[in-house]
Amino acid sequence: VAPYTMIYKALDRLRVSARSRNIGLEERVALNVPLLNADDDKIVRVLQNLLDNAIKFSSSGSAVTIGAHPYDANHALPADVPVHPLFNDGEWVIFWVQDRGMGIPAAYHERIFEKFGQVRGRKVRGTGLGLTFCKLAIEAHQGRIWLESEEGVGSVFAFALPLNLQDEQ
Repeated sequence: VAPYTMIYKALDRLRVSARSRNIGLEERVALNVPLLNADDDKIVRVLQNLLDNAIKFSSSGSAVTIGAHPYDANHALPADVPVHPLFNDGEWVIFWVQDRGMGIPAAYHERIFEKFGQVRGRKVRGTGLGLTFCKLAIEAHQGRIWLESEEGVGSVFAFALPLNLQDEQ
């Protein structure tokens, strides 16, 4: 599956929502992103969930960025591509969604992926299960998902999928 195709499908499903909130959508997909062996419907749903959240928590007039870039430990990444601190081997494709919203307090960075793990005091629609679905779907693909966020600056939700899925024993 081509990562660009999955990103395009997710963007296409949320263009109207972004436009209605006056949020710009930016794509940053590297030219050399390889094909993935993945359940494209599930990955599109993950991307769609992350985009929907980013749009929901962004201020009118701001932008949300979605991107994909190949990664292996032997090659440096551009500065705007998030990388999980535990990466040290293998070949991956990193996807990310970045907003320029209110950010998420550090105390919630781990809990945000748990069932019903929402930031207290924020009025939002939703069940608190979307990020749990994302985590389970990415882990089912032997991938990793993480959050980088700073209050008042925004958030980056990123995940990485391995290029070579290992068969379960």
